[in-house]
Amino acid sequence: MKTSRLSEYIKHALILLVLASALLPLYVMFSTAFKSNREFFQNPFGLPHELVMHNWSVGWATVKDLLATTLVVATFSVLLRLAFAVPASYFFAKTKLPGRDLLWFVFMALMMMPTVANLLPLYMLLRDLHMLNSIWTVSVVITAGAQVGVVFWLRGFVEDIPKDLFEAAEMDGASHFYQMTRIVLPLCRPILGTLAVTGFIGAWNEFMLPLIIITDPWKQMLSVGLMQLESLYVKEYGQLMAAYAIASLPLIVLFLFTMRLFVRGLTAGAVKG
Repeated sequence: MKTSRLSEYIKHALILLVLASALLPLYVMFSTAFKSNREFFQNPFGLPHELVMHNWSVGWATVKDLLATTLVVATFSVLLRLAFAVPASYFFAKTKLPGRDLLWFVFMALMMMPTVANLLPLYMLLRDLHMLNSIWTVSVVITAGAQVGVVFWLRGFVEDIPKDLFEAAEMDGASHFYQMTRIVLPLCRPILGTLAVTGFIGAWNEFMLPLIIITDPWKQMLSVGLMQLESLYVKEYGQLMAAYAIASLPLIVLFLFTMRLFVRGLTAGAVKG
């Protein structure tokens, strides 16, 4: 009995430790966003004695354009990613066309290649095609870079769909497009939601691709813009943390509202009937 209680105490203590380590940076960021520089240096971890709302107005004016650009890029890249991943996953999981296995092997080889190794040839290709300095180029490149991983995960879920459903649909004369839209899409909705959330977060936090593709500051994304803010507001930590908080709020709200969908997508393939 004592051993079981001790193990419970240790387990709860570890959970609280992990939770505290995750929440402490958020607490410091939001509390600093309401402080003046003087109060921040005097009491960096305490609650603000006087709320400095000017930090938030400056932070919003600084990141609002970056926020809009990042929202467009992240949304468009998620739509592109899922639009191409569903037919690709159906092709690899349920069709028996020649060259399918070879193409899948090429996909897996691309999955093992680090992104940094492709940056120089990617930049030269986009330069020769006159596609630099465009947010749509960033969206397409982000989509292409993550597409292999998305197809890899989605293919496993499509393979778990019973073959009887597809065979019955084929007997009724259903086309591949019909099977994909009426069978695959409804049954893969949980994992599609999870992939959409993770894809949005990944595109939102993307740093390297917009850094090398975008040259105009007003077209830049949040990750690069916030890095540049550190030199601009190096002595105004309240304004800097307010900008960080504004940039983080959309992801926090997104995860809070989609957490159940996210977990359901992760556990959808864990139990087979």
